[in-house]
Amino acid sequence: NALLPAPSLELMFRASTPIEGLPLVTGYGFGWLIGEINGQPVYAHTVDNPGYQCFNAIVPNTHGRVILLSNDETTDVFTPAIRLLEAIAVE
Repeated sequence: NALLPAPSLELMFRASTPIEGLPLVTGYGFGWLIGEINGQPVYAHTVDNPGYQCFNAIVPNTHGRVILLSNDETTDVFTPAIRLLEAIAVE
């Protein structure tokens, strides 16, 4: 909370645009995909540019975070990320 005031953080993690077709994701906030896993809110950011893949997700109620980085654009970072999120997002 040192960089942004609470109202800005609330806007950042609130779905302002609905998204369909992605597993666990219900919408998009300011820079974050918004979703739910095992009844817990999840905020994620992904990058899949030529040459690399990355996945960054937060499960705020459990103080859990998953960050996966790969310097190979064909690496599947999403499957292990979802498994890790399921393990930390326990109701």
